[in-house]
Amino acid sequence: MNTGSLFIVFGRKIPLPAFLYGNSRVIESYQEESGLFHINVHVSNPLLGTLFAYKGSFREMGSGEE
Repeated sequence: MNTGSLFIVFGRKIPLPAFLYGNSRVIESYQEESGLFHINVHVSNPLLGTLFAYKGSFREMGSGEE
């Protein structure tokens, strides 16, 4: 996933230096037996390390049990 240029906005648009960008890794899957979607997201920066991480499962609304 590539977002292009990033900016900080404090009343005006200031370009964010490339070394502060976050790199993301997203892994998605669907398990037909259980009807569950699984997602694993990891956003990191070479200098700062992990910025955000999430791992979870969900079921589509209206697809059986709610």
